[in-house]
Amino acid sequence: MKAKHNCVICGKEHSVCSKYSDCPNKRGWGKMCDTEQHFEILQAINRLEAKTITPKVFTAELTAMGLTYDNVEEFLPNISKYLRKYLKKDTIKQATPKEQKEEVPVE
Repeated sequence: MKAKHNCVICGKEHSVCSKYSDCPNKRGWGKMCDTEQHFEILQAINRLEAKTITPKVFTAELTAMGLTYDNVEEFLPNISKYLRKYLKKDTIKQATPKEQKEEVPVE
């Protein structure tokens, strides 16, 4: 039986299995968030709050996830406000290591 949960990052309702063993794709993050990226954001927030990472590292992680000051508006208001404290208005998406490899010119 699937239960309904709301994502703690964006608030979107999603279905989750009542037992982890019943879930075909074993998404452990599904009880808290509707997407894996939203769970990664939640983990980064938790690490910052636990002081296991610095605000600078937190900002770098958010930027590496492709988050900017403007595109966090789709999240819950408290999450958006929290993230915007660390993302500057002029934050530009930085290329991930995979994207950097793809941008190497071919001769």
